[in-house]
Amino acid sequence: MNQQNSTASKKVKLLKNGAMLDGCLLSFCAGRDQLGSDLVYAIVQKEDRWLEGFPVNAIKIAGDVTTS
Repeated sequence: MNQQNSTASKKVKLLKNGAMLDGCLLSFCAGRDQLGSDLVYAIVQKEDRWLEGFPVNAIKIAGDVTTS
């Protein structure tokens, strides 16, 4: 049986250096930017299967998302 975490199935659009990329949202983690500000990063698997962290403000969820 192949089970996936519900977050992994969310398709996302990523904005990086002015370009839009597609990917799958895997998880979130906390971190800091270069200025030392607290930031939340989303770990995304891009179409080329490469994992990368993006600040959440650079991500748009492409599809229905329910919030509790």
